[in-house]
Amino acid sequence: MSGNGDSDYDSPPSGGDTSSINCATLSGRGTIMSPSAAVLATLNVGDILAIRLRASTGPVQAFTASGQLVGTVFLTSALSASLIYCLNELVDYQGEVTSLAGGSCELLISAV
Repeated sequence: MSGNGDSDYDSPPSGGDTSSINCATLSGRGTIMSPSAAVLATLNVGDILAIRLRASTGPVQAFTASGQLVGTVFLTSALSASLIYCLNELVDYQGEVTSLAGGSCELLISAV
C-alpha cells in the first residue's frame, strides 16, 4: 500500500486513488475475532455495534452502545482498506449483529 504523506493512514490498494470509494454506501460483512466472552454473552442478533478504529491505520473494532469493546473485526483486505479510509474521513459506521454461534459474531457493516 502507498501513503500520501499527509497522515499515518495507508491509502486503499487502488494506487492511492480514493475517488472510487463512496463512504456513504460502503458496506460489507465482517467477523469479530476473539470476542470478549462476557460482552458477547450480552449480544443478540439485530443489536447495533459502533465501528471504530483503534488507531488511524486500524485495526477496526466493534463496541456496544455502552462503549464496551466486543473485539477486532476481521474483513477482506479491500473492504478493510476502504473502511479504514472512510473512518479516517470521519464517516460513522455501525455493525448489525447478523449471527451469533459458538462464540462467533458476524456483522453487516454500513454507514450510519
